Amino acid sequence: MKRKKFENRMNEIMLTMCRAAQNEDGIIEPRDMKVVGLTREVIGYAVQMNYEIENLKKEIKLLKEEKKETGKKIGA
Repeated sequence: MKRKKFENRMNEIMLTMCRAAQNEDGIIEPRDMKVVGLTREVIGYAVQMNYEIENLKKEIKLLKEEKKETGKKIGA
């Protein structure tokens, strides 16, 4: 998934979770705040993994193009 789109989805999840954790006064309990913090950390890892996957896809595409070019040079 494209990085910008993925990050937007993760931000929506965080906002929804924070709103759900707030009580009527708009205060988040300390226990819920821990969950929010851990979720933020997990989302950070997910964003980083998505970035790494995008880079690997680009590398694979370049390697396939190089292989085609090499095959054409050998066949010519």
